[in-house]
Amino acid sequence: MRYEWGEYAFDGAVTVECPSADVLRWLVMPDLMSRWIAGLEAVTLIDSQPDVVGAHTRLDYGGGARSPGTFHGEVVELSDQILIRCYRPAFAQDKYERTVRYDLRAIGAATALRCSVQTRLLGVPAVLRRLPQRNEQVHLNRSLERLRSLAGGRQQLPLLRRIRDSGLQAQPL
Repeated sequence: MRYEWGEYAFDGAVTVECPSADVLRWLVMPDLMSRWIAGLEAVTLIDSQPDVVGAHTRLDYGGGARSPGTFHGEVVELSDQILIRCYRPAFAQDKYERTVRYDLRAIGAATALRCSVQTRLLGVPAVLRRLPQRNEQVHLNRSLERLRSLAGGRQQLPLLRRIRDSGLQAQPL
């Protein structure tokens, strides 16, 4: 049987009240990533430096029915305005890949951040490829809001927001 690649994409944007260099730190530093990506249990740096092209990380989402498991990420492009990271799951690496692109643009003392996600799946019917997209869009939007709050100076997210985000379908960002 011949399988074909299918793909889908979605994106989100926020304005973060801090300089783009600080926002970029939140996007690449493992201890900061685990704070703003909803549902993420831990980020492990596999290399010695997270903020270079070729840096590898492991994202662990823990157990549970809504957990996507473990993903391996690699920074494939990095500059002051762009971060592109590719992810593959620890399982079925040849059947799934995700590319996440962050575009940062300074607006005075703040930063306009756009996150674009493109997911490729092998051998999944088109109707099934569309199903996760809504949940993934909600997860992206809420995670970006968490990033906006935390990078903008909030020390901790409110309890109600953490409870609301706990039921999200987690995904690599």
